[in-house]
Amino acid sequence: MKQILSVQNPLIKQCKKLKAKKYREEQGQFLIDGQHLLQEAISAQLSLEYIFYDPNRCDPPQNTDAECIECSEEIIRALSDTPSPQGIIAVAEMPNEPDSDLSAGRYVLLDDVQDPGNVGTIIRTAEVLGMTGVVLGEHCADVYSSKTIRSTQGALFHIPILRRNLQAFTEELHQHHIPLLATAMNGESLEEAEVPLNFAILFGNEGKGVSPALLDKAAQLLTIPMAGKTESLNVTVAAGIVLYRLHSKR
Repeated sequence: MKQILSVQNPLIKQCKKLKAKKYREEQGQFLIDGQHLLQEAISAQLSLEYIFYDPNRCDPPQNTDAECIECSEEIIRALSDTPSPQGIIAVAEMPNEPDSDLSAGRYVLLDDVQDPGNVGTIIRTAEVLGMTGVVLGEHCADVYSSKTIRSTQGALFHIPILRRNLQAFTEELHQHHIPLLATAMNGESLEEAEVPLNFAILFGNEGKGVSPALLDKAAQLLTIPMAGKTESLNVTVAAGIVLYRLHSKR
């Protein structure tokens, strides 16, 4: 079993750079931090290159072809973005973006959702409720940032994720006769609305909502009925309510 004890090791320095988005995109790799996320990645048959582990904290997984490297707690802390790392971190290959077969399906579209925690939580909700895929607009948070990955709790590895120009993607949807739904303050009540079998549902920026240009493309606007005086909901809460209600209408 290979062992590395110094944070000055060239491989550790190289892997540490993956904490930056620019280097992740250049290398086509990202970091997976923690036992649960690592097991989810392995179960999804994600390609892993290295697994660094602290033998005082945990054992390396047996069900992987990745090179397992014993290392110090100092190295784990250098590679992790969390204040209390679990003692194991992997270097994974970014999966190839899947082909988008738009002949059928139910898609979640995110327009300029910038908080990594929000993006990750919506991906997790979409996967749990059986959505076909999640499409991220160009200005959304990076799906491979550590906070986004943690927020997905591994759902990221089990649902197709696409990054697209949403203006162009909505045109593709139209060509394949998949209607675009969007959330808006002046829409039809979510409780009463009839929705088609196949659709794409659009959620917008935390502060500004869905951009007017995309809202104009929506075939149907939906509103969450609210009994209180609060005028709006956090985008992750709104997405959870809407996706669950649409799921129950199947």
